[in-house]
Amino acid sequence: MRYLNLVIIVLLTVLSLLSCDNKSNIYNSYYDNGSLKRVIKIYKDDRIKIKTYHESGIISGEFKTRNGVLDGAQFIYDEEGEIKEKIICMRGLKYFTRIQYYNNGNIMTQNTYYFGKLHGAQLLYDENGKIVKDDLYISGELWDK
Repeated sequence: MRYLNLVIIVLLTVLSLLSCDNKSNIYNSYYDNGSLKRVIKIYKDDRIKIKTYHESGIISGEFKTRNGVLDGAQFIYDEEGEIKEKIICMRGLKYFTRIQYYNNGNIMTQNTYYFGKLHGAQLLYDENGKIVKDDLYISGELWDK
């Protein structure tokens, strides 16, 4: 009987979400101290946006999915809310660019991946923004220039 009640509650919850006329549903979760931990916004067109927060309340990440896979720009922030990493995805992690940043906000590295392997120009910058290394990869293999 207890199992049946749980099934009924789950079914009613799913039906209420499906019948909702809103363009999106928002779900929040919190740390034990009461500060916001995560906000999940689910859209009717199979998009999901997630924002995560450090326990201090400062943003720690922004993520987007479409049809169940990462899509678009994803951001990771440090404890001060400064951007540390940006990942630009196209149709999940099949093809993406990863950009990492120095504490001063300048780009540290810029790498492109194709099916999980380095592919294309891989750039390394110094803290002043000058390119110090420029390698070319084809399907994970370093290409000699």
